[in-house]
Amino acid sequence: MAEQEFEGYLKDMFIFQGKMNAMANSIELILEVIFEKIGIAPIKMLGSKISKFEKCKPTLVGKYTGNFDGLVSKLEKFNEDWKIMKHGMIVGGQQDLTIHKNNKFHKFDKKKQVEIEQEFTQIMEGLIEISRESDPPSEIVKEEQPSFNTNHS
Repeated sequence: MAEQEFEGYLKDMFIFQGKMNAMANSIELILEVIFEKIGIAPIKMLGSKISKFEKCKPTLVGKYTGNFDGLVSKLEKFNEDWKIMKHGMIVGGQQDLTIHKNNKFHKFDKKKQVEIEQEFTQIMEGLIEISRESDPPSEIVKEEQPSFNTNHS
């Protein structure tokens, strides 16, 4: 791989790693909002947040019209891909973006990158739905209407 090609490869890798980090941060933020709404103390790591989210199924399942277990599976798969990108080593000289982690080579070709981004969109749609449905019911407060008594005795 020529130097210019390698620089392009690294640029593509860093761009995708940045996207993965941004997506992971977005998932973490919305999970924190959901946990706050249902009274759960903050949790540090994304994997721990996903585990806690899954354990909250009895509380949250009624707030989601989709498949809750499917949403958890997508979260877990995203987290695995993100951990590979975050902690793995970039492998140069490959046609596709490749990361080495746990004695395995993980390829992130364009198709896989698009799939990850599409699943991220589905994850966020589900989490946002749950977040909105987790809002406490608003109390309707009747304001007293001003009296326009024109009868002066």
